[in-house]
Amino acid sequence: MTTGRGAEATDAFLRAIDLEIEAILMGSATDVIPLRQGTRTGKDGDDFEYVFQARSKPDVARRSLIRSSTTRGRWERATAAVLPDGKVRVTTPADLGRESAN
Repeated sequence: MTTGRGAEATDAFLRAIDLEIEAILMGSATDVIPLRQGTRTGKDGDDFEYVFQARSKPDVARRSLIRSSTTRGRWERATAAVLPDGKVRVTTPADLGRESAN
């Protein structure tokens, strides 16, 4: 266990990491995958599940960020997967509503 100045340095480092994450979540995305016609398909605990159509077959990462196209607010963590029919299943704690036009 770290004590004294070491603990202060550790706390400062962890705070800096938190600030970097917050900046990323508030910033603009550079690799955007436009999703449209989303529908909430379920809820599991704190997470909502949505299925969206994609304008083109996306190359999604397992862990992603998402926000509604109608807001410039905070990006929220999400898990995305391309389904066999080309749609994208997204699981996120963000409540995007029952349906999304885009």
